[in-house]
Amino acid sequence: MVWAPGLRAMDRFRVGHCERLLGTIQDIKATERQEFISSKQVMLFSSRTPGWQTLQRLGSIQVGLWILGLLIFFTQSFSSLAVFALSGSLSILLWATQRIFLDRMLSENLRQRWVYGSLFGSKLILIIWFVREIMSYYPSEGIPLAFGISLFPASILFEALRLMLTKSSPKA
Repeated sequence: MVWAPGLRAMDRFRVGHCERLLGTIQDIKATERQEFISSKQVMLFSSRTPGWQTLQRLGSIQVGLWILGLLIFFTQSFSSLAVFALSGSLSILLWATQRIFLDRMLSENLRQRWVYGSLFGSKLILIIWFVREIMSYYPSEGIPLAFGISLFPASILFEALRLMLTKSSPKA
């Protein structure tokens, strides 16, 4: 409590009461801040969210399709194998950065949303540039390139098919 010799007893009471109220308000703010942080952590794509398993399966399907495609294009030629390996790696990289950026964009901070949103758009431009460069070096290998890039949407389609065919209990 602030002590000044010239304060009357009633003024000292008021100052003490205000200091106690201020301390209570600060305690409430600290509690709300901790609750906000814990709710934000639940909101992220961690192992605690229901969609986490689907995201993990999408990545696994994509890697499986990539390995299968490597085996198939290994029988064709070295250039088709190289193009498929590069474009498939690009597709897997797209998925990895997609998860990271989407995870970060679910923030309450508006500035952070804009930063990761613009990084997401820049990533797509960079992938288009890589595909264009691959096509300039291997102009006759369009089919392996298309198959490699389509790993990302193919994994989504396979997961959607799996979800459609499996019986899940309706949540009440």
